[in-house]
Amino acid sequence: MNCGNAWTDMSIDLYRTYNAATRRYHNLNHITECFHLLNKNADLVENEEAMRLAIWFHDYYQDHNDDEERSAAKGYDAAIKLGYPEPFARIVHRLILVTKHQPNNPSYAPQTNDEMLMCDIDLWPLAVHNFAERTGWVRYEYPEVPDDAFFPARRAILRGFLARPVIFYTPRFQKLYEAHARQNLKAATECKHGFSLDSTCLECQAE
Repeated sequence: MNCGNAWTDMSIDLYRTYNAATRRYHNLNHITECFHLLNKNADLVENEEAMRLAIWFHDYYQDHNDDEERSAAKGYDAAIKLGYPEPFARIVHRLILVTKHQPNNPSYAPQTNDEMLMCDIDLWPLAVHNFAERTGWVRYEYPEVPDDAFFPARRAILRGFLARPVIFYTPRFQKLYEAHARQNLKAATECKHGFSLDSTCLECQAE
């Protein structure tokens, strides 16, 4: 990655953005996890610089208004400001755009190996042991949405992932994480409050 004043300014802005008080899921911890997975699967990466810049900017906007499109544009602009050529900036733009996770829409469906890996890295939290707790973190980021709107919408999203023939794109992620992700999603979609049944859902316990 090119260095200089441009990256110094960007890094300060990124740090402030991802550490905002309104962020509990899409925060610096999520970005750190993405980089850990990228490093762990470095042998699958074709364009490491583009992947790293895309990870930094893929959740830049989180106000629920075309977040992926605006974050992709931000990543594109960042690449240009850092001195990368326009084709590189377009690669970064695409890597961010595919994290909208709409594979049936040609505008968002991953095509390259890096785009598929980017999706897998972003979807990895579906397979973690504290999946239910992370649902609470996501819920925190939507204070303006009432429960009776949030949880049905979230269940619909999770059911969409569960309905896929495979959730993850790369064979490695399928082997390591597919079964765990499906277990989490099945439990979450069976709980009407949007939490995993094998976790502490106070609403379920009260019924």
